[in-house]
Amino acid sequence: MVAKGPTLLTAALLGAAAMLSPSIALAQPLPSAPVPVLPSPAPTPDPVMPSLGAPRAAPFPGPPPPFSERADPGPNGWADAPSGEVGLFFNWELEFVKPAVKNRLNGIVTFPDGSTNSVQVPQTSLDWTVAPRFELGYRFPDSFGDLSASYRFLISEGRGTVANAAGVFDVRSRLDLNQFDFDYSSARFSPGPFWDLKWRVGARLADVFFDSRVRNGVFEQQASNNFIGAGPHFALDAERRIGLLPGFAAFGNIDGAVLVGQIHQRFHDGGVQTDGTGFSFDDTQQRTQSVPVLTLRAGFSYTPPRLEFVHFTAGYEFERWWDLARLGGSKGELTDQGVFLRAEFDY
Repeated sequence: MVAKGPTLLTAALLGAAAMLSPSIALAQPLPSAPVPVLPSPAPTPDPVMPSLGAPRAAPFPGPPPPFSERADPGPNGWADAPSGEVGLFFNWELEFVKPAVKNRLNGIVTFPDGSTNSVQVPQTSLDWTVAPRFELGYRFPDSFGDLSASYRFLISEGRGTVANAAGVFDVRSRLDLNQFDFDYSSARFSPGPFWDLKWRVGARLADVFFDSRVRNGVFEQQASNNFIGAGPHFALDAERRIGLLPGFAAFGNIDGAVLVGQIHQRFHDGGVQTDGTGFSFDDTQQRTQSVPVLTLRAGFSYTPPRLEFVHFTAGYEFERWWDLARLGGSKGELTDQGVFLRAEFDY
């Protein structure tokens, strides 16, 4: 009996320990195992909304500039370099032309005894001549255009002979034209790619004189006409730049005016009578008349790429003045045509 006590107690303790051994084992910390790191899958682009890539830079580094309706159009459109240098500019032009006057002056000279004589002097052709033109102006900023004043003169003379029942006569015909223009011009603007336009309006003042005289040492006759008038003036310039030739452009111009002024005509008849005494009688007449003027030009212009303040233009010119001598039975018109060369300098 004494030997069984410890044995039962030992058995009981071993059984309790066996029952508690799973809980004790669970209470102990487990060794940590390494967690595998899987590579991230590549992003798949959205089939409906494609990737836009890197964000685009702002069109302006700061806030956009304020809008201005007077922005200078420039030679290539409304967002390019200015159309011209602000300040003074000077134009110098040479016209190599051959003028032609339709001189149909017809007047009556009355002698002291009451008799009359008709004076209708023949006309000879005029020579080729050079007609200079000078222009000075000021160009305003912000595409406000420019103001200019120009002066042009044309002088020509022709000589010939004519024969009739009274003998052989020397003929001399003359032309003298002086013209002043005072204009406001728009800034150059581009209505389309490679096109530049410019218009001008203002006033013109002109003095046009022509005459013809015949004489042979015995008889002499002369008929002259002088018109002085002023009126509105307008012009339109157009250029089409040539892309393959930097600085070159095709050029066209239409220029017109309507002048209102006075026509003064003078008729002279003189000579030497059979008794050796001379005679000389004159007659004059005048009236108010309107004179339309039209000039057409076509050619080419050139602006050196590195000298944008210099411009050259050359081409063909045709000019017509109507009704310069419409008075009574007289008529007179002026036509000239030839080539022109123009140089413009900006300061």
